[in-house]
Amino acid sequence: MKTPSLHYLFTKSLRLSQIPSEWKLANIIPLHKKGVKEHVENYRPISLLSIVSKTLERCVLNHLYLRIQESVHSAQYGFISGRSTTSQLLSTLHKIGKDLDKGLQTDVVFMDISKAFDTVDHSKLLQKLRDFGLSGSLLLWFENYLSGRCQRVTVHGATSTSLPITSGVPQGSLLAPFLFSVYINDLPDNISISTGVGLYADDTKLHRCVQNRNDALALQSDIQSLHCWSNENIVRSGHYDQFETIMECSDQQSSVKSQQNARVNPTFYLGDNGYQHEKASVPSTSAK
Repeated sequence: MKTPSLHYLFTKSLRLSQIPSEWKLANIIPLHKKGVKEHVENYRPISLLSIVSKTLERCVLNHLYLRIQESVHSAQYGFISGRSTTSQLLSTLHKIGKDLDKGLQTDVVFMDISKAFDTVDHSKLLQKLRDFGLSGSLLLWFENYLSGRCQRVTVHGATSTSLPITSGVPQGSLLAPFLFSVYINDLPDNISISTGVGLYADDTKLHRCVQNRNDALALQSDIQSLHCWSNENIVRSGHYDQFETIMECSDQQSSVKSQQNARVNPTFYLGDNGYQHEKASVPSTSAK
C-alpha cells in the first residue's frame, strides 16, 4: 500500500472518528513462560495487531506527545521520554539514603495491579481522557478505538472463534501504555504529601520515614487509599498485590498491614523493576 493511500485512510479515520473493524481484531499467540504447560496461567499472551492500525497509532501518539509530557504525573516513570526504572530507583534511594544517614527507618511498600492492562474500565478511561484535555473528534476517535474489539487465539495452526473485549487497553498496541498512564494518572493524588510515591506502569512504590506510630498509621492510611482507588477504578478481575521491605538502621518491626488486615512480613530480597534489594542494604549517602 502506498503512502498516499495510508494518508487518505488515516485522515478519514480521524475525521470520521471511525476505525475499520479489521484493525480491531487481535490474534493471540500463547507463549509458555514456566511451569506446567497444561496450566493456562503459565502462558503469556502475545497480541498481534494490524500493522496499518499501529502506524496510525504512532501518528496519534506523535500528535499528543507534548500534552503527554506536560500532563502525566511526575511520579510516573513508565513510558515517558527521559524517565526510566533507573531514574525512579535513584530518586527513591536518594531519599532513603538521606533518612538512613540520620539513623531513621524507612518503610517501602511495593504494590502492583494483577492483570493491569486488562482491568481498565472503558467508561472511566474516556472520562479521564476528557480530564486530560481531549475533546471533539479525537475523543470520539478514542471511544471508537476502544469499542468493538475482538480477539482470537491461535495454537499450532488452529484458530479459535473470536470473542469481544469489554475492558482493558488493547494489548500489543502503541497506544496502550499512554492510555494506561492516563488511567492511573490521578492515583498519586490519593497519597499524603509526606509519603513518597513512584509509579512504573502498574507497579506502585510507597516509601515513608517512620519515626513513630503516627507515621506508621499514615503509611497504612495511604495503602488503604490505594486499595480504595483500586476498588473504584479497576474491574473485578484485577486487584493490588502488596509486598513490603524495610530500609533501616535497626531491627524494628513493621506495623503495616494488608487489605485483609493481615500483617505484611518484610522481605529480605525484593525485586524493584528488575533490581534486587536486600533488607537494610541501601548504602548511606556518606559512605566512602
